[in-house]
Amino acid sequence: MRPKPPSSLDYDDFLHELALKNWNRAMLGGDGERAEANAKKLAASHDKFWRFVGHIHLSTSRLTRGQATLAVDALAEAARVFTEPSEIAAIPKCLRAHIHLETHSPKSALSALQDAVATPEVTYWRALARAREGRHDEALELAAALEVEAKPASNAYALHIRAELDPQSRLASLQRAASTLEKHGLLSPLPILPIRFAHASALEEAGSTADAEARFREITGASESLAYWPIPYIRSLYHLGRLGSDEEERQRSMKSFAAFWTGGEMDRAAVQSACQFQSHSPSVNK
Repeated sequence: MRPKPPSSLDYDDFLHELALKNWNRAMLGGDGERAEANAKKLAASHDKFWRFVGHIHLSTSRLTRGQATLAVDALAEAARVFTEPSEIAAIPKCLRAHIHLETHSPKSALSALQDAVATPEVTYWRALARAREGRHDEALELAAALEVEAKPASNAYALHIRAELDPQSRLASLQRAASTLEKHGLLSPLPILPIRFAHASALEEAGSTADAEARFREITGASESLAYWPIPYIRSLYHLGRLGSDEEERQRSMKSFAAFWTGGEMDRAAVQSACQFQSHSPSVNK
């Protein structure tokens, strides 16, 4: 049988795969601008699936540059690609909710999740938004629904929600949540890294500086996770820059944090602090 001659669709798939590979390479190199350029190639595709992937990757690229508003816009475009209720259609809605929560807009997070299929992740983000809006009874009801599923990830989601609602048991709940998710690793599209970041932050707040430093170092050591969760990854660099026991590590962390977000809108006070730290660093002033 003679081999089928290559078609334009085959060539298009090759270009899509190449753009995706270049996007991953750029993300690993911390080059948000080059990553965005490749994501735009995917977002311009005539193929529905690749267009969807492109807009999600475009959002992630923009977050690495601190551009939260533009990142949300890209996710809104991704949501318009798959409008029918489905698990895949819920993905950009969850990511939008995450960004809104990290920029202190729980009402916008709930709006982003409107009409989303009730996956465990949708329930998790919805519950966190309600908890931060002060709608504690509704958040507890959703946490209980996740616990009924009796799955490790769902149980961890529920523990994080309960941690939000009870400051006194916050650290213990997040410790349990983080332990539950240890086998999953940090390189996951599931919200494992955000929960591990919450645990590290709780350790810092409790004065357990050495433990917090170790947890933030675990996050920054998983550089590939930048492709999934740029916000907690980049914020971990800042925390490690503040807490690190090694001066060179602190300088590297602050420099990396500032390099990611200096030109964006995220965490402006922290970016200014990181820049000041560098300017007063002994190694810089030698």
